[in-house]
Amino acid sequence: MLRKMKLGSKIFLLFLLLLLMTAFTLSQMFLMILKDGIRDEVAQNAVGANALALKYLDARFPGEWSVKADGLYKGALNMNGNNEILDEIKAATGNMATLFQGNTRVATTVLKEDGSRAVGTAVDPAVEEAVLKQGSAYQGAAAILGKEYQTSYLPLKNGGGETIGILFAGTSEATVLQHANEAMKLVWIILAGVLLISLVAIFFFVWSLSRRIGRVKASLEAAGQGDFTVEVADRSQDEIGLLVNSFNRMRDGLIRLIQGAASTATQVAGTAEILTVSADETSKATEHIAMSIQDISAGADSQLSATSESGRLMQEIAAGMGTIGEDSREALEKTTAAGQLAGEGAQAVQRTVIQMTQIHGAVDQSDAAIRSLARRSEQIEEMVRVIAGIAVQTNLLALNAGIEAARAGEAGRGFAVVAGEVKKLAEGSRTSAEKVAELIGDIRTDIERTVGSMVQVKDQVKGGMAAVEETDRRFGEIVQAMKEVEMKVQETARITAAIVEQVQEAEQTFGGLEEVARSTSMNTQTVAASSEEQLASMEEVSASSADLARLADSLQELLQQFKVKG
Repeated sequence: MLRKMKLGSKIFLLFLLLLLMTAFTLSQMFLMILKDGIRDEVAQNAVGANALALKYLDARFPGEWSVKADGLYKGALNMNGNNEILDEIKAATGNMATLFQGNTRVATTVLKEDGSRAVGTAVDPAVEEAVLKQGSAYQGAAAILGKEYQTSYLPLKNGGGETIGILFAGTSEATVLQHANEAMKLVWIILAGVLLISLVAIFFFVWSLSRRIGRVKASLEAAGQGDFTVEVADRSQDEIGLLVNSFNRMRDGLIRLIQGAASTATQVAGTAEILTVSADETSKATEHIAMSIQDISAGADSQLSATSESGRLMQEIAAGMGTIGEDSREALEKTTAAGQLAGEGAQAVQRTVIQMTQIHGAVDQSDAAIRSLARRSEQIEEMVRVIAGIAVQTNLLALNAGIEAARAGEAGRGFAVVAGEVKKLAEGSRTSAEKVAELIGDIRTDIERTVGSMVQVKDQVKGGMAAVEETDRRFGEIVQAMKEVEMKVQETARITAAIVEQVQEAEQTFGGLEEVARSTSMNTQTVAASSEEQLASMEEVSASSADLARLADSLQELLQQFKVKG
């Protein structure tokens, strides 16, 4: 039941209970204090009344107190059964009065349960001890016929100072309670008035408090429904006022937060749409780059194969040029030997026929070697043309790779550097091939001249064979011709050595070119794999941006449920 009660009702009920408990507690405390005060007052009144009664008896009945055979005397008056005098004292003082002879009542205003006077009853033992035996006065609570009284007992002494009786004055506890209850009626009236006024004040306080809390409750309920336009006005500086101020600050902060979140959601939605479009475009560009890189990779593989083949051909050219060098050295040796033979022929013409036969064989060998040199020169020239073609193709591939790398932007910069180096190597290979071609052309020219000279030598040898008589005259020409042949052969050997050196350099260059082509192929494969990974990443970015756009739209729909403007 208490859970369903409103806060104002709970507060009012709590204050009511507190007031009732306070009123009850105060009334009980006041009753106790009042009783104690009345008891003290009654006790003092009893003391005064007893003293007054003793003076009254002394003044009205002169003489000493004494005990005779027939009773207690005051002067000449027997006090036993003389209740009228005690009734006068009671009427004058308002206290009960009794005369004791020893410890026994002989005259009294105290009545028994049956309404008769309590004559002949004994005094309380404590009073007897204090008054009769010790001879001192006694005041305070004492039991009389089983009832509590506030009393005053004075010893009655004879002329010899002996205590022979007691004079009593007192009021019953019932009288004390009666006076206390009469006083408490006024107290209850005052407490009822205070309680009523307090309840009215509490009612208006709780009513005002409930109204203020109700306004806060209405604002909180509106905020719970998403309406932040309701502002609570409360100028008080108490806890509720501080609560209202805190709520208003929280409300203003939430309004700013919702407005900022709505603006941010709008920006996020726009940015997500732009990001989605950019991601799609980037994905397409990345896909195009990946296709281009795959084409470049295929071209690099072809270039690697062509370069490997060119290297193999250069190795064969180097081997052929080595053979040409050997033949040239052999021709030089034989030409030198022919010169020596020609010199000796001048001294030994007799061996002319034999020497001419040897010369004829040597010339035939030289002719065969030179013709072989001519054929190998043609082969070298053909190989050089192949090398030049490969260099041109490599240059074109490097140019295409550079263009594709430029299109790829930052991602293709490293590949562009590699393509540039490949292009430089291709240019160097083409230049070297052109130089080799020029050298081979010169060699062919010299070989043709040598062939012609060898034909002439053969004719001369044949003529010498036919006309030995002209040997001496022609021998000088032969010696001169052999010197020229020796010079040409030396030149041929030198050119051949240079060609061999160039071919070795070309072979090394092609080896480096093959390594570059292999590295280029590996790099293009790596770039192709990276392009595929980038394409997959861009697809993930596109999907994430689409999800972000949907989340931003959902956030905008949620924020539109809040009302922050009036």
